[in-house]
Amino acid sequence: MTALVTAFVPPLPSLQGATFEEQAVINGNQVPKQYHQRIHNGHSVIDIPFGLLQRMLSGPMGKEWHDANPEVLAWMGEADRRTMSCNAFPGEHRPARLPPPPPPATIIVKMKAPDGVTSFSHDGRPFEVGKDGVIEVEGHVAEVARSHGFRVVAPVK
Repeated sequence: MTALVTAFVPPLPSLQGATFEEQAVINGNQVPKQYHQRIHNGHSVIDIPFGLLQRMLSGPMGKEWHDANPEVLAWMGEADRRTMSCNAFPGEHRPARLPPPPPPATIIVKMKAPDGVTSFSHDGRPFEVGKDGVIEVEGHVAEVARSHGFRVVAPVK
């Protein structure tokens, strides 16, 4: 039985929910092994053989794995691999992940378009100016529109 180490999966969208695979050698035969993530205290963690963790740390995403696992790196510096025969979970007492902050409230601004302007686009989104020359846009769009001659009439929300 191979001892496993539990590591925190870096918080990258491409790794969330991913299954990690390797070709293990068992009795001289190559056998595909899969390791699935689990949630611990709001963090994604994975139980993998120490050798696979070493390959991940030295692989193309090694920096991300290093940054996500400072406790594992400290443990690797202290532990004696010759006597390791049990599973390890450095960082198991890491505090729970905080929920993401709520999105900021959307501010809607009423703006007056320059004479003759009937529409414009921002960030690939079209906006139609009303017959009275007034348009309501989000605050971040209003900042850009102001630089093109639109005037703030009043904040709506």
